[in-house]
Amino acid sequence: MNDEIIKRIIKIRNDFKLNQANFASKINLSRNAITFIETGRRNPSDRTISDICREFNVNEHWLRTGEGEPYIQLETNKTIAISASLLGQHDPLFESIVEVYSKLNDFNKEVLLTIMEDIVNTYHSKKE
Repeated sequence: MNDEIIKRIIKIRNDFKLNQANFASKINLSRNAITFIETGRRNPSDRTISDICREFNVNEHWLRTGEGEPYIQLETNKTIAISASLLGQHDPLFESIVEVYSKLNDFNKEVLLTIMEDIVNTYHSKKE
């Protein structure tokens, strides 16, 4: 097992402040499976790598090789357009969201934007 990919998997788990059990549950593995991967006793399968990348918005090339940026940059234009349309309304909930968002660090902003974009996309797909 490549020690560097182990370090990158641990980095992802730590970036999201997850213990092994919580990290494992997000990618449908047992805590023991994560322990075995992180200690080098088991190689992550292609599916596990794919699940990590999907769940945590990770650049798969970076995870496998260490090259490039760890996290995929979001397409913000769509999110910005949606947010701008809401700014014209007096909505205490939306104003609270904006206030809290403005206090987040860059990493947490990207995580939140990913979640918001998923919510909007899911909402629109249910309306159609």
